[in-house]
Amino acid sequence: MLSFLIAWKGTGTPILDMMSYSWGIISGSFLAPYAVALYYKKTTKVGAWAGIICGFAIALPPLVAKLSGSAFALGKFGPLSGMGPHFACLAMAVSLLVVIAVSTITYKEEKLQEGAE
Repeated sequence: MLSFLIAWKGTGTPILDMMSYSWGIISGSFLAPYAVALYYKKTTKVGAWAGIICGFAIALPPLVAKLSGSAFALGKFGPLSGMGPHFACLAMAVSLLVVIAVSTITYKEEKLQEGAE
């Protein structure tokens, strides 16, 4: 919170933008696999990796748009380059669902492989 207050000048700064993108990508990629693994005992490695990759892929487009100077807009929502926090929230939600779904599908197969070793 202190970093946000230091970087914020009312209209946004490059520091605030980069913090938004970096923490958005990190949370979109790693929060769901970590949280699900704590509470859902059937979480698999494949499920965790699927959540990480999916979250990263969803959170990345606003940063790419910002760095490339793209003027691509999402209709009335505005330019893609300014939607980092929105995509980060979407990445966390989708990653959560992906981890649970893929883990549920791959749980039996992973347990069979562990038993064979």
